[in-house]
Amino acid sequence: DHVDLICPDEQVRVGETLMILVNDVRKSDGSSALGSFAAADVNLVSVAPGFIGSVRLVDHTLFAEAVVSKPGSWNYASTVFGKKVDGNCTVNIISNSANADKSVIWCGQATTVVGEPLSCTFEARDKFGNVVTSVSPQPSQFMLINELQSTIPSSRVEVSAPADKGKFEVIFEDTWLSGEYTVQG
Repeated sequence: DHVDLICPDEQVRVGETLMILVNDVRKSDGSSALGSFAAADVNLVSVAPGFIGSVRLVDHTLFAEAVVSKPGSWNYASTVFGKKVDGNCTVNIISNSANADKSVIWCGQATTVVGEPLSCTFEARDKFGNVVTSVSPQPSQFMLINELQSTIPSSRVEVSAPADKGKFEVIFEDTWLSGEYTVQG
C-alpha cells in the first residue's frame, strides 16, 4: 500500500491556482491507505514560496490548492502523516501580464541637451512585483510630459530588446523642446 502524488499542472501563471493531487491507493483489504486525516496531517514540501492553500479529501484523493506568487521552476513533494508520498512534481510558474502600477521606468541622466537622445530603462512587473519577461512594449506607450501635463513631441521613440531579464532600453530621439519633463510609460 502506498500513496501517489499526481502532478496535473505543469505550468501555471503567477496569481493562478495550482492543483496538487495525492491519490489514495487502496490496501488489499479495501481500506484506505490514507485513512482518516486532518489538513494538518498533509504537508507540501517545496522550495517554492507561496504554496499555501486549502487541502480536502474527495473520493480517496487529496486535493491541495495553492495560489502562487513567484515565477520560476519549482519542484515539490508531499508528506502525509509524516511519511513522504511517492513521486514529486515540477511545475513552471510563469509571469502574468504587466501591471502599470508596479512597472517602473527610470532615466540614467537627470538632464539632456535639446536635440540629443534621452535614454531610459523600463522594467515591466506584474501585480506581485515580479519582473515580467514576456512583454513587448511598444514605442507609443512612452512619452515625455511637462508640468502642464502636455506631451512633448519627439520625432522617434525606440524600444530595444531586453538587455537584461525584463529590462528594456527606451530612447527618446531628437527631443527639441527645453524645460522639465516627466518620463511616462
